[in-house]
Amino acid sequence: MSTLSLEVKSAWRPLPYKDVERLVLLVALSGIFAIFARAAAERRSEIAIRTALGASRGQIRGILLGRAAWVTGLGLLIGLGATVAVTRGLRSLLFGVGPHDLPTLAGAAAVVAVASLLAAYLPAYRASRLEPWDLLRTQ
Repeated sequence: MSTLSLEVKSAWRPLPYKDVERLVLLVALSGIFAIFARAAAERRSEIAIRTALGASRGQIRGILLGRAAWVTGLGLLIGLGATVAVTRGLRSLLFGVGPHDLPTLAGAAAVVAVASLLAAYLPAYRASRLEPWDLLRTQ
């Protein structure tokens, strides 16, 4: 019985910080992808009408990615504001980083912005590839 408990204890190891960071980013990206895919699906009739009136695929992608950039920017502003407010109370838990460390905040914001726009690109690309008659027929 004691051998079994030793094996179980030795099998459980916490993930290194970098693996946890990657896992959190992957989960966040899947959520962002799902949100933008849903937004593109809800705008199918608008996309079909714009395409039927002569909008190019690049214009359709631009419309959807512009909206994604706007939502991402708003989320970053809210997130950075909340970060500045919360880190004042967590100063004792921050090691090697100040509560308002500009390079860290800018780096995190850049990673989130790039990842968010990359996650939004695939739904925008898919929506721009659809033919207008197929979109309107399913309505």
